[in-house]
Amino acid sequence: GDVDVDAIEARIKEMFADIPAPVNPAERTQFMIEDNEEPIVAIASDPELTSYQVMMFHKQDATPDSLKNDVSYWLSQYVISLVTSMQNDRLQELTQKSNPPFVYGYSYYDDYYVAPTKDAWTSVVIPKDAEGIEEAIAAMVAETKRMQQYGFTASEYERAKADFMKNIESAYNERNNTENSKYVDACLDHFISNEPMMDIETEYMLYQQIIPSLPLEAINSIVKEIIPQNNFVMTLLAPEKEGEVLPTEEELLAMYNNAMAVEVEPYVEEVFDGPIVAELPKPGKIKNEVVDEVFGTTEWTLSNGMKVIYKQTDFKEDEIRMSAYSPGGLTALPQDDPYTLQVLGNIITLGGVGEFSAIDLPKVLAGKKVSVSPDISIYAEGMSGSCSPKDLETMLQLVYLYFTAPRADEEAFASEMQRTKAMLKNMELNPMITLSDSLNKVMYNNHPLVKRMTIEDYDKVDYAKAMEMYKDRFSDPNNFTFTFVGNIDVETFKPLVEQYLASLKKNKRKENWKNVGLELTNEDYVTHYQREMKDPKTSVYMIYNGDMEYNLYNQVYMSVLSDVLDIVYTKTIREEQGGTYGVGVMGSTNNRPDDDFRFLIAFDTNDEVYATLMDIAKAGLKDVAENGPRQEDLSKVLENKLKKRTEQLQENRFWISAIESQTRDNIDIISEYENIIKGVTVESVAEFAKQVLNGNLKEVVQLPAK
Repeated sequence: GDVDVDAIEARIKEMFADIPAPVNPAERTQFMIEDNEEPIVAIASDPELTSYQVMMFHKQDATPDSLKNDVSYWLSQYVISLVTSMQNDRLQELTQKSNPPFVYGYSYYDDYYVAPTKDAWTSVVIPKDAEGIEEAIAAMVAETKRMQQYGFTASEYERAKADFMKNIESAYNERNNTENSKYVDACLDHFISNEPMMDIETEYMLYQQIIPSLPLEAINSIVKEIIPQNNFVMTLLAPEKEGEVLPTEEELLAMYNNAMAVEVEPYVEEVFDGPIVAELPKPGKIKNEVVDEVFGTTEWTLSNGMKVIYKQTDFKEDEIRMSAYSPGGLTALPQDDPYTLQVLGNIITLGGVGEFSAIDLPKVLAGKKVSVSPDISIYAEGMSGSCSPKDLETMLQLVYLYFTAPRADEEAFASEMQRTKAMLKNMELNPMITLSDSLNKVMYNNHPLVKRMTIEDYDKVDYAKAMEMYKDRFSDPNNFTFTFVGNIDVETFKPLVEQYLASLKKNKRKENWKNVGLELTNEDYVTHYQREMKDPKTSVYMIYNGDMEYNLYNQVYMSVLSDVLDIVYTKTIREEQGGTYGVGVMGSTNNRPDDDFRFLIAFDTNDEVYATLMDIAKAGLKDVAENGPRQEDLSKVLENKLKKRTEQLQENRFWISAIESQTRDNIDIISEYENIIKGVTVESVAEFAKQVLNGNLKEVVQLPAK
């Protein structure tokens, strides 16, 4: 970081020099994992596991640290990265089928379990249930054999190379804005395991030289070496359920051997080679322009009524961020089908967009740094996205398609529902689900829009209706406000906005969100109940809520109070009582559907001390309300907030949030923030804490059954 190297070195010596060196220090032992000719199979079950997991390891000796300085090792890591990416793309395709062979699956090459002395090509697969274990194993084995026998296709390789170089190029372009954590991680990896460490300029130059000259045949030949004939290990983790019989180790191995005996065909794919937007729309116009000197933004009103706000920054050379919103969301739709409404935001992009399925779209975007995601929340619909400046047109093309050409895919929807229901089958085994249900009931009285959905509820989801709901929410571009922040070239940006945003057809309706009764209940509530669990623990949730004006002053004070109490509870509950690993403290103010606040205090402990710790937590809030926080605690919190704000002002993500806060809620979080922080005193925090303390208190405590 931005430090004086000599001063830091002297400080480290000063702080640590008086620590005596150990006499006869323990020698670090590396445990060598033996090779095995015969397969090793292990099965474990637990009554609180909610899903099944099969792992297949093909292990081999790890590269010694002494050989990692060789360029061949550095190159092998690049090859493994490509192979892993291409294989996982194939596995992802399998999950899009109407009757997928597993819920989720992926492969990687790394340490064997936790042993640094052995590496392994590892395949992980999540079966639908106990009956689906064999099908999941068969599918994963087939894909592994297909990769090993036939390698990858030229089109797969070109996409993987393009995506890899996109990331390296982005890191190179941002070399002057690299976060400190990346340097720290690289230093740690180099120190602990001698992983190569080089500057991005050298790395970028080497990849530019090597990637074009490394043929597909070389990649496919290396694939064959990743999986040895011996050293196979297989594990099964499963829920422990009464009446359910899991396969034995012999039966599990037989499933693997049967799958290995099946012949596989080479991978085949259709490669799309056409424009993202087949027919360009007639461009619209920018009708009005307003400049905001305080925020450094420019606002355009387009010919279709849409507003576009942009801010040029140089925080990151290779980044433009986008966000959009329109008031309405789920509350603006008919409320007679809460099941479809609840999952709407998760299923609207299952089919992809335009001419491209969800499988084809990443292939079309290979080599581009771009993403766009439409979303429908409770009170708004909108989009989020980001791109490299050179991919700005692609981002706006995707926005245009998500407005004009949403794509349904019944097969992808059927797959999503099957996999979701499979994951829910054993969800009740997790004690935290009971706690979540209890909180939902206490806070929202089981409102249909937030109530947890069951397997039977997912059977009621209407995909055709969902897509019509999506079209309805995005049929009025005139109600949308788009915000762009980043390295924007206005001369390039302006015609693209006119082409892809101003061209969207106007809908004359003007909408807002509605109050559908999703507010917190204004009453005190206490429930302490018992639940059977394998590993006993007591979970405590205390929620204060009440009316509070939604403004920047209250937002800042809520954040200050949360941080102050975090310090208080760390000292009293964690350190002095040793009653929990940590106390979660989180306060927020809200303006939908009404202006109010929520203040949460939560922790896990045991049933012998939970009542005492709750009393301490309540006493801590009461003490701050009556006497204010300790000045040293408050000073620490305020100093940290000013430091963090200085960092935030150099982030595109923060400016997106600040601009939307102003345009959507008329809250200026830029101009007055520092003045409010500097005006915070012990007395003013005490007055604010009184408002929280005088709110309603909802107490939910889940205890282990005796």
